Amino acid sequence: MARHFGNAKPDVARDGFPLRVTGIYATCHLVVDLACVTTMLGVVAPTLGVSDMLGRAAAIVAYDMLAFCLQLPIGALLDMLGPRGWRGGALVSLAMVAAGVWCVRLVGNAPLVAALVLVAVGNALFHCAGGEEVLAASGERAAPSGIFISTGAIGVVVGGMAAWNTWAGVSVALVAALAVCALLVLAAGPLAYEWRGLSLELGPVGWLTVVLLAATVVLRAYAGAVMTYPWKVDAGLAWCALAAVVGGKAAGGVVSDRLGASATAVLSLGAAAPLFLLSWENAAAGLGATFLFNFTMAITLTALARLMPEARGLAFGVASFSLAIGALPVLLGFVVTGPQVLCGLSLASLVLLASALLLSHWGQSPM
Repeated sequence: MARHFGNAKPDVARDGFPLRVTGIYATCHLVVDLACVTTMLGVVAPTLGVSDMLGRAAAIVAYDMLAFCLQLPIGALLDMLGPRGWRGGALVSLAMVAAGVWCVRLVGNAPLVAALVLVAVGNALFHCAGGEEVLAASGERAAPSGIFISTGAIGVVVGGMAAWNTWAGVSVALVAALAVCALLVLAAGPLAYEWRGLSLELGPVGWLTVVLLAATVVLRAYAGAVMTYPWKVDAGLAWCALAAVVGGKAAGGVVSDRLGASATAVLSLGAAAPLFLLSWENAAAGLGATFLFNFTMAITLTALARLMPEARGLAFGVASFSLAIGALPVLLGFVVTGPQVLCGLSLASLVLLASALLLSHWGQSPM
């Protein structure tokens, strides 16, 4: 029997899609990631003596790991606070990121450290608070969480570009954008979600399913970090690759709602694998493979949330922590890439995700 873990009557379209909450938090996600990456690359990294492209990339990976790891305890804390904590947490996170952006305008190492802490913790808190509310509003849908997640990639890339500009003007614009985001969150409408208190009831099959889903996220994170296609030196194709990542994350949830999680996982990862074999020489194949490979983001996150319907913050934290684990080998300099590697990662992801979804059915979890 399916368990519905959220209800958002004031915020749904006729077919039950939570339009307002999804749109607001997806927009805020873009702005938050843009502000954090711009702060890291525009001020923090250069002040620490990191200026070359390789060093900047390592700084972003290190920062991402910190922000992703923090989401595990923060998500669990928000689960204990309940729905009011989600909305309040989102507002506090926006204020923290804005304070971090403003701190770097000051002189000295202390403000620099404060800025790093504020943007990292603020980023983690926003992802958990916004992600938890979107998951709660989504009911049985995967599309809203896919859309919410997808905009972060835009913020990261645009933030990397904004970091090259004059910081004084950029910082004012970022703080203003974060203030607008806070107003949007305040205008999101009343909270109307079922809440029965924190509960986590998982048997052996459930925990094994969580491990398999987390392993799928680990592989996806590593694959995303090593997709160094030779043709991405072309600026236009690099933008197309970003569009493939964003579009894949958003489309994965939409297709999953239409075809079902299992069918979408098999079709997307099964089709991505042979395309990866052609991806180094053929940009179209690489873009197609990237698009299809990112379908699994919404599927894994929604599957985790359905396994833990009263602990969605923890579910989001597990997914984020897994992303950090997947990025760790790259940070340590262990990078194995190439078309065969990406093909293998796609097939391995298919086996892990399909097994997790099968176990969910077997354990009578809602899929």
